Amino acid sequence: MIWAALLAVSAGIARREHIGIGMFILNTPKPVQRTVLFCVDLIALCAFLYLAIYGFDFAVGGMRRQAMIFGMTLALPYAAVPVASLLAAIQLLLVALRDQGRFVPIDLAEGAE
Repeated sequence: MIWAALLAVSAGIARREHIGIGMFILNTPKPVQRTVLFCVDLIALCAFLYLAIYGFDFAVGGMRRQAMIFGMTLALPYAAVPVASLLAAIQLLLVALRDQGRFVPIDLAEGAE
C-alpha cells in the first residue's frame, strides 16, 4: 500500500493534478504564468531530489530493523520513499519541459523551422 500511494504521485504529476498549485497558476496574469510555473516546478524538483537522496539513507537504515509481523527487514517498504521520489523528479522534469515548450510564442516557433 505504501508503494502504491507513493508511486501514484508521479501519475498526478504527469497530469498536473494538484488543485492548489493549478488554481494558483491559473489566477496569475498570462505573461507571468510561465515564470511562476517554472519556479513551482523548480521548488518541487528540489524537494523530490532531496527526498530521494535522504530517502536512500532511510531505506538503508531499514535493513537493520525488523517488521514484527512478517519477520522481514523494513528495507523494502522504506525503499518506496527514494524510488517514488526519484520517479516523481524525473516525471516532473519531463512535464516541466513539455509545459515550458507550450508557452513558446507562435512567431518564435515558426521562425525556427
